[in-house]
Amino acid sequence: MNSGRSESPIDVPAAPGTRRALIGATLAGALGLVGQMEGAAKHKHKSHGKPSATLPPPSDGPSSSPDPAPVQTVRGTVTQFFSSTNPITIPSNSDTRGGNPLGSPADLYPSTIDVRGFTHGVITDIKVHLNDLTHTYPADIAILLAATHLRVNATIIAHVGDGPVNGINLVLDDAAPDELPETGPLSSGTFRPANRVYGITFPDPAPEPSGGRFLNTFQGRNPNGTWQLFISDNGVEDVGTLGGWALEITAEVDLPAGSAASASGAAAKSGKGHTKTRGAAKKNGRGKGKTHSKPHQASPHRHP
Repeated sequence: MNSGRSESPIDVPAAPGTRRALIGATLAGALGLVGQMEGAAKHKHKSHGKPSATLPPPSDGPSSSPDPAPVQTVRGTVTQFFSSTNPITIPSNSDTRGGNPLGSPADLYPSTIDVRGFTHGVITDIKVHLNDLTHTYPADIAILLAATHLRVNATIIAHVGDGPVNGINLVLDDAAPDELPETGPLSSGTFRPANRVYGITFPDPAPEPSGGRFLNTFQGRNPNGTWQLFISDNGVEDVGTLGGWALEITAEVDLPAGSAASASGAAAKSGKGHTKTRGAAKKNGRGKGKTHSKPHQASPHRHP
């Protein structure tokens, strides 16, 4: 019978088997958590460790090819032609200059030719070709040959010929039997240079003449560079033109050993002009015929 009092719940103790089961489950869970923590620690240690080296793929040998064998060369002699076909106008000294005491420069002044292709070249011979020369009195003309890379130059024409010429072709060669004549009309042919005016000068920007009168001034020197032809007119009234000019240069150079050029001396094409090969190994005397005297100032030459 309920007497009106509340009754407290009664804790019923678990059976012994049930208690052991609960303890085992709790222990297993704790051990599993410990195992997970140890695994995470090991993973963290490995991720912060030194990475393993990656081995390169196997190689079949060096990636770069071996250096090529050096090219063997011999000394030989070649001849090349270099030309300018730009016409040159030669005015009278009284034209636009008011009688320049140094002469009236031509148009072009200078006319230039670029020479290339001589490997370790040394000049042994040089010729100058003057093409299609027309002038009413060529004795008024003075011509200086120079090169921008050389300190020497040569006055190859001054006061030659005293009659009009029309379209003649001149070759200046130190080995020619005759020099350019002083009197009488000039004619086409091969002649030695002639400078009959002592101390001749040229208008700027021509260099001061070094005293050379012949083309052997350039023997023993490097042919590669920009060559210049300065033409001035030292007289009044007479005028003329030059159709173009060329250099014929023979030089000792390096040639590939065993090449057709070095072995047989056969003609070959090279650079801007025709190249003639004249055999292997030839010695030349460096600097033969060089002139270093400094000319004195003098008044321009005159014609009758």
